[in-house]
Amino acid sequence: MVEIKRRNTDLVIICYNRDSLEGTDLTGADLSCADLIHAQLSGAMMEGTLLRDADLSHANLREAVLCRADMTGANFSGGMLFGADLSDGILLEADLSESNLVETQLTNANLQGADLSDATLWDANLQGADLTEAVLLEADLCRATLRNANLSGADLTRAVLIGTELTNALFSADTQWPVGFDPIRHGARLHLLNPPTSMLPSPHRTEEVRLKHKLEAQEIRKRMVEAQTMQEAKPSKPWLLRLLGH
Repeated sequence: MVEIKRRNTDLVIICYNRDSLEGTDLTGADLSCADLIHAQLSGAMMEGTLLRDADLSHANLREAVLCRADMTGANFSGGMLFGADLSDGILLEADLSESNLVETQLTNANLQGADLSDATLWDANLQGADLTEAVLLEADLCRATLRNANLSGADLTRAVLIGTELTNALFSADTQWPVGFDPIRHGARLHLLNPPTSMLPSPHRTEEVRLKHKLEAQEIRKRMVEAQTMQEAKPSKPWLLRLLGH
């Protein structure tokens, strides 16, 4: 028998007469604040499930379906989410640090303020995802798709971006990139936060406005070059060793 309890209480939310929760249909269930640490939920159906502030740290959610689920503030740290579907999910300030997100579907997911530091996102699909102010410190995004994603204010310091798709991804002046990485060259676009009316896109946009965009892009590149110069002056380059697999 499997019982799902509220965190730090003996209150039972749901009870199942089975050995594990693998493949269980939890569609639309309210599992807010649930204690699901190390839970075996591979293949579980959790579409539209409420998981606000639930603790799923180190849980096995391999190929689970969590599309449109509300996972605000949930803890998935160290979890296995290989091939899981979190499309259109709400992951505001969720903790996905050190999790396995290989081939995970995160299209149009709301990941504002989420922590994905040290997460493995090989071949993950984050097309259209909102990663505003998300933390992707040292995350491995090898071959991941971030087309049309919003990276405004995100921290991608020392992230691995080999083969990462960034076409039309938006970033802001305070987005942090790996040293030497040029997002514009990889298809990303500088996003001006709260631009004045005169700078909004229009059929009659002036040459002066286009020049301002160009100068801002040049300033971003200048900062990157300066940061790279400072990094090269240091005695060691841990980011390079990580890239080379040492």
